[in-house]
Amino acid sequence: EIGVGAGALTHALLSRPSCQRLIGFEVDSDILCSALRHGGLLARFGTVTRALPEEAASWSRTDWTHNLLRENDAARCLVFKADFLTCRSLPGDCQVAVGNVPYRISASITTKLLLQVPPLQRIILTVQAEFAWKLLASPGSPKFSRLSVLAAVLCTHRNLVGPGMLPPEAFSPAPRVDSAVIRLIPHQQ
Repeated sequence: EIGVGAGALTHALLSRPSCQRLIGFEVDSDILCSALRHGGLLARFGTVTRALPEEAASWSRTDWTHNLLRENDAARCLVFKADFLTCRSLPGDCQVAVGNVPYRISASITTKLLLQVPPLQRIILTVQAEFAWKLLASPGSPKFSRLSVLAAVLCTHRNLVGPGMLPPEAFSPAPRVDSAVIRLIPHQQ
């Protein structure tokens, strides 16, 4: 999970039997501490938090398993107090990436997730609606961009999830823009 925040999505994911393990990243220590103390992540799921080793900036997906994750095999929820964008890749155990990502860095996060080697199975992100339209645009559309091309080339499927648009009041605090949930299914080569 990119951007654990207050832990609402983390809690919902860990409550699903199909979620065997969650590895999260959160850059804001205050929000993460609040989620652990008041949000029940620590008490209910035995969440382990760690600082991200500097070496993670160069780790491949395989390197994560060899260098770090074995130490925390018992933890069902492992959260790194760090900026995901400082990592070269996600841990190899991660097959699905999710997040309600900060809108100003949606392109950077999406690009990094699309370029994982080996590729992720699924990427599901809540993003600003305008960004979603650019990402999902087809050739000839005024919104078609480099990111549209990247997603089209690297994914077998790109689409909106659920009703499409999420109004600002669906969030707390409410953003000043509409949001959308996107699903990307990268080619598995």
